[in-house]
Amino acid sequence: MKIFKPLTVFVSLNISLSAIASDLPTGGQVLHGQAQIHTNDISTYVSSKTPKNIISWESFSVGKDKMVVFDDKSYLNLVRGSSASVIEGTVSAVNKGEFYLVNPNGITLSSTGSITAHKVGLSTSKINEKQILNYMDSGDFSTSYQGMGKVKLIGSVKTDNLLIDGSQVIIRDIENIKTLTNDNKVFLTNEDSDNLKIISSTKRIDIGGRDGIDFSKTYKLSGTDGLVDHTGQTAISTKEELLNISNDLNGSYFITNDIDLGNITNTLTGGSAFTGKIDGAFNNVTFDLTFDGSKDTNIGLFSKLENASVSDLKIKNSKITLENGKNNTSLGALAGFITNSTISNSDVTDFDVIFSNLGSNKVNTGGIAGVSGTGNTFFNVSASFSQKALQRLNDKENISKGYITGAALSSLTLKGDVFTNNDVSDDSSFKLFGNPSVSYNSLNCTPDSYNYVLTDSGYQLKDFYAPFFVGENETYLYDENKSYNYMQMVNNPYFNVENYVDIKADYTSDINKPGIYNHTYSNKDNGTQFYFVQNKNLKGTLIHSISVVTKPVQAPVPPFSGIYGQDFLNNYADNSDNTLFSDSSKHKFNYDKKKTKSKLSYSKEQESFSKLYSDTLLASLDLSSDDFDYYYAKNTDDNNSQNS
Repeated sequence: MKIFKPLTVFVSLNISLSAIASDLPTGGQVLHGQAQIHTNDISTYVSSKTPKNIISWESFSVGKDKMVVFDDKSYLNLVRGSSASVIEGTVSAVNKGEFYLVNPNGITLSSTGSITAHKVGLSTSKINEKQILNYMDSGDFSTSYQGMGKVKLIGSVKTDNLLIDGSQVIIRDIENIKTLTNDNKVFLTNEDSDNLKIISSTKRIDIGGRDGIDFSKTYKLSGTDGLVDHTGQTAISTKEELLNISNDLNGSYFITNDIDLGNITNTLTGGSAFTGKIDGAFNNVTFDLTFDGSKDTNIGLFSKLENASVSDLKIKNSKITLENGKNNTSLGALAGFITNSTISNSDVTDFDVIFSNLGSNKVNTGGIAGVSGTGNTFFNVSASFSQKALQRLNDKENISKGYITGAALSSLTLKGDVFTNNDVSDDSSFKLFGNPSVSYNSLNCTPDSYNYVLTDSGYQLKDFYAPFFVGENETYLYDENKSYNYMQMVNNPYFNVENYVDIKADYTSDINKPGIYNHTYSNKDNGTQFYFVQNKNLKGTLIHSISVVTKPVQAPVPPFSGIYGQDFLNNYADNSDNTLFSDSSKHKFNYDKKKTKSKLSYSKEQESFSKLYSDTLLASLDLSSDDFDYYYAKNTDDNNSQNS
């Protein structure tokens, strides 16, 4: 049952045209309270006469050197647009002010950003009416702990109480979260009370910091919560930090957020090999490299990987332009040459390559690497070229090409799924590895449904996406006096599904006749990239169904007793209202299911029963056990034999 509560709505007229800029919150609508919103070129100030306030925003991002200031009241901020919140500037609340932000698309506090408030809540879960009413009544902020977008805290937070609720949660340095007391010199921990709560719906919490932090004791976090401990590793959050990796080629790193290197003219390692470890934490790296091939023969994001480990990293929409390439040049999106290294949970998508002044020189070109040397292991690795790159590669005879590596000098160890998303149906010249004589232990060409989801771009590792939770398929009993509107079923006054994803129905009118009504969920073109979750099933696109079925036919009591007697009919008839069959609490029938299954196995009684009751009743019973399937099949076969 939907809950509605009268709302006092005051929409401020003090919003200037400069609020349209993307580096300050836009489209503020006050849903509860008497908040006033004032905006100028560099700041937004929100004040209110009421202690608790709810504001819906089209977007909530804060640019560098910009600020958003709330007074000392409590503010629940809901984002209804399709963009993640990126805070590069300052968000603060005066004195005991409370700041809560809910954005299902995701929330990123960048390296230059900061949040300061007495209480802070950052959530990417759907908001529901119960949570809203609880906030209105008590001021307490609660969530469903089904975070959808990712929450990334790269900057600093100063608060006495912090709730983080996302799908994946990434924190660059846990000690950048401090209390408001003692001049912000005290770390916010859970040693004395639960002041810091971190929830990940996908069980992935990446946290960095100084070496030696005891997460279990200080923060009450462990591996069962999804903790991935990056303490002691060097965090990479900016373009400059990634380029500086050349200062320590044997270091251990983790990447905290997506990074676009832009136009570069050299690899990250120059002509040297990277021998360290990088965990991408399921972030994307993009680059456009123009390289003079006369300087080096190993070309990629890294020149070479030797005894290295690269995990959880996607190289997305990147390009390498090779000028004046030498003979036997090795070129790949990740590296030119790889040896004795492990690449895991990593993708290359839409990789583009351009050759200039190549002549007859040979170039080994692969999506991951140009050449694979000895001792390499690939686990859950995929690569794909852009269509233009495929055309260029096929047009040149002096290219040794492969979707994963252009050439392989030794046998490979492949684990999990290693494949390409390019269409290989009519191109026999393109292999996963450039020289097919190289052996490898096994190969899975159909990725498993647990780690991968099928999208318009092919199979993708789900961890690079965000989960969007969809309710179970629902069934209603037909009532000629009732009709249903799908959007009213899945929305509430504070959350509209179509603000975040696209929904396409296979019908045009309301839901008012018996039948199955399908609704296809898919991502918006420029919105957050979700995968859809229903009953633990993961889909790149998902169909949510509403079924309307007719009421069971009321028939005379059959001339036999037991489970088909009047007591059973009365109980069933009393419960045949317009409620969901999935709500078992409203269908407490007075009969023994085991006896029901046993008696249904006999053909005569089963035949009588099927005439008496509609398929609606049968669908509502749990007849899925192996015993029932066996007895039903056995007796059906026996009866068929007798009839013959």
